[in-house]
Amino acid sequence: RLVESSVKLDVPRSVIVEVLSDAQDIITRYLTSDTCRWRMKVNIGDMKTMLCLVKGVLGTKPVCRLSEKEQDFLSTVLIKAFLQSVPSPHDSYRTQSLKPIQFLTCEGRPVSHTKIINGVLIEAPELPTYNLNTAVRNLKVALYNVSM
Repeated sequence: RLVESSVKLDVPRSVIVEVLSDAQDIITRYLTSDTCRWRMKVNIGDMKTMLCLVKGVLGTKPVCRLSEKEQDFLSTVLIKAFLQSVPSPHDSYRTQSLKPIQFLTCEGRPVSHTKIINGVLIEAPELPTYNLNTAVRNLKVALYNVSM
């Protein structure tokens, strides 16, 4: 909502982008610093602890109106997505950092329809859903992610 309300102001967008970028840098530096009280060590190998942590976060979102069953399901999906983003020792060809996770929301759909999709996901509901009977070879895709 901060970005949406900022755009409505009579301020050049370049200034808005710079201010929001600086704010994000300040917040990120604080959250990664040793003085941040919100940091806690979590053993990601202990699924019970991970499940409690995620359910604890989801439980603080009363507006979502998630039932206990929906919280359990969504917690499990979130943990699976996180674990799939953690590099394995066999990924020596990759940099040893977390792979990005992108969340797409579909309002009105049941929580039970939540799923993890590996690879690139582009939301384009206006595209027709029919299948072409032609084999596609050497398909090249360019993906751009632009903030604002």
